[in-house]
Amino acid sequence: MTTVRGFAWRNLHYALVAIFIAVLSYLQALRYYSFAPNWDLGDFVQIMWSASHGHLFTETASSFFGSAFPGNLQIDFLAIHFSPILFLLVPVYALLPSPVTLLTIQAFVIGIGGLPLFWLAMRTFGKRYLALSLLVSYLSYPIVVSTVLHGFAPEAMIAPLGIFSIYFLIDRRWAACAVALVLLCTVIEEAPILAIMICIFGLVHFRKEFARRQVALFLVAIGMLAAYMAFAFYARVAIFGLNPTGITTLISQNNWSVLGATDPTNVPAAIVKCPSCAFQALLTDGPQKVVWLLGLLAPLGFLPFFYPLALLPAIPWFFISLFSNYLGYFSLYDFQSVFAIPSLFAAAILGLRWLSRRQNGERLLKTAAVVFVILSLIFTFTVDLNPSIYGNSFTVTNRDQVKGQLVSLIPPGASVLAEDDVYPHLANGLNVYRIPPVVIHAFYAPVDSEILQRISPQFIVLDLSSQNGEISSQTKAILQGYVEPHISNYSVFAYEDGILVLEKGQVAPVVEKLALTLNYTNLLTNLKVVAAPSISGMVIYKPSGLSIRTAWFGPYAFVPPGNYTAVFRMELNAQQPLNTPLITLDASAMTGNEILASQTVYQANATGGWQTFTLHFSTKVPIFDLELRGLYPATNCQLSLDLITLNLN
Repeated sequence: MTTVRGFAWRNLHYALVAIFIAVLSYLQALRYYSFAPNWDLGDFVQIMWSASHGHLFTETASSFFGSAFPGNLQIDFLAIHFSPILFLLVPVYALLPSPVTLLTIQAFVIGIGGLPLFWLAMRTFGKRYLALSLLVSYLSYPIVVSTVLHGFAPEAMIAPLGIFSIYFLIDRRWAACAVALVLLCTVIEEAPILAIMICIFGLVHFRKEFARRQVALFLVAIGMLAAYMAFAFYARVAIFGLNPTGITTLISQNNWSVLGATDPTNVPAAIVKCPSCAFQALLTDGPQKVVWLLGLLAPLGFLPFFYPLALLPAIPWFFISLFSNYLGYFSLYDFQSVFAIPSLFAAAILGLRWLSRRQNGERLLKTAAVVFVILSLIFTFTVDLNPSIYGNSFTVTNRDQVKGQLVSLIPPGASVLAEDDVYPHLANGLNVYRIPPVVIHAFYAPVDSEILQRISPQFIVLDLSSQNGEISSQTKAILQGYVEPHISNYSVFAYEDGILVLEKGQVAPVVEKLALTLNYTNLLTNLKVVAAPSISGMVIYKPSGLSIRTAWFGPYAFVPPGNYTAVFRMELNAQQPLNTPLITLDASAMTGNEILASQTVYQANATGGWQTFTLHFSTKVPIFDLELRGLYPATNCQLSLDLITLNLN
């Protein structure tokens, strides 16, 4: 038993990392199958699919960054971000070609980043309980968790590779450090900045120990890293086709618009040029920046302040983030801050070492271990899984299952246009397209127009009932920019629960059913909603004596072609001549400009109590904004609407 316990204690750090990988991979899979919108995941699914099929890292999702856009709707991802480290993932994806593969790889890579922190703490303090508490702090760190749950991005690898680099550096394992730094540089074109700063930290940290030869080697390494970074930026434009004056410039200018910088490299010059602009940029979103800094430092007990030298590699990132007005740079729920993680944890360990040498060391270390665990629990349950950020994306609902079933009906290899939530599920191919949401940047509107003018997809997938702003903006752009002008070329292939699949040509629909029940919850009205002894229990109510033009309208629903019956359940109380109109019921489209059917209810039709009134209408094309309205109610009529049922005959 003692042997088993000793083995478990000696290997608990591996178990903790394995649990992290398993839990975060599971949560990521849930988010994927719940169709959580993901701007990046679909891109990388397509990128890895194309690479595993001999197309380098070709993609269509971000073609608008290319110099050949809009003539060419394909671009190599290495133009957008120079990330040759992705070549290491291609064989794995070729064996397991699924988005879940990428999500699991990301959880694994970030998870093992905690091991060198454990080893560094053991090397520094020799206390397993303290090393384990630091590992728990890393595995529950807000930026670490949110980076995994973000989806997939090569930048996530910066955290573990940066930590390995610093660990090998402090441990004086120069060859291993060099390998880690080389891998770090291949993550993204800006990563060499972090690698250079780690080398500078090494020079300062070992300034009393290094001989001239070692200093010279570090200086040569810094020069090589700088040369590699220059090549990476050059290759994106000259070799892989990035348009340096296109969307990239607009995004960068938008990110530092208050400061007046055009990109991160211009930040220092912009600060010198306009100090007042710099001060204003620093204050912009000040509360969010303070919360961000607290979220980075508080889980570590503010220990990094006791060895600020180790924060040196993070200075460039803090610099460009604090002077930016882009929320992603100073958010605890974005992967951008991974650049700061290696320095923060190294500084925390070295800061604790500095403190322990000046106070009661053993007591301080035990206290620190307890504090790390307590803070980890606090931040796990209050920050890491904040429902306001992730919503209901850890629950696969019945509607998500329906969406998955409809999407699975699309044959592999088909040409598809889809929104960001569906795109990752279809992106294993080079003829799958999406458009960027204009709610992110207004200048995406002409990009959307260019893309929609140049594609002719076989299938179109739309979520007409999505409550997500990005998805609904994509839906609107696709409907207005492509579907409506080409509606005669498409048929309804499948439709259920607000999820629409269109196919080019005249085809027999796979799903041919529609039944809507509408009441006060999904109709719009300017009248009161009151309790009543009705089927719904609540009714839209107009008292006698009130004059109003429209009693109710909406719900702006989608209906496929077919013959329909709408049944209005109402109660009408009035004492008027028999030929007096009490209300007009209609079915309309195009925001009321196209009347599909209309019926006027007269006093002669009102027999008292709850009654049903029926409208029949047909449509040969899909309708995207069907309204079932109640118009011109008689002033001296007391009216209640219980519900409306709509059925496809």
